[in-house]
Amino acid sequence: MRFCLVFDFVTNILAQQYYQFTANHSWRNAYTVIRLLLTGIGWTHVQGTVYFSQNNANLGEIVNLVNSLRPLQYLRPALRNIMVFEMSGETFKTFYNFELNPFIVNPLVFS
Repeated sequence: MRFCLVFDFVTNILAQQYYQFTANHSWRNAYTVIRLLLTGIGWTHVQGTVYFSQNNANLGEIVNLVNSLRPLQYLRPALRNIMVFEMSGETFKTFYNFELNPFIVNPLVFS
């Protein structure tokens, strides 16, 4: 199964947190960090904060991927959620909403 990831950030909080943890005023680099991490492990950057997996994966691998973002401390306060969609051909089959504070997975199956 292929997946689509969509990150939803509160940008003013991301800017504050990025500067606090990195002393770098260019908070948009946070997007670059995510893009480099994901494209480096087989994800395609589609647009903005949208990514498609190039290969089949399972939900356990997606959970591990989301957990791998936890050390990036500037992301957690600014991240509203990560929306994950199972892709079936050109359509989305199931939607999962990941929240990092606390870590929650809420599935919603499209019929």
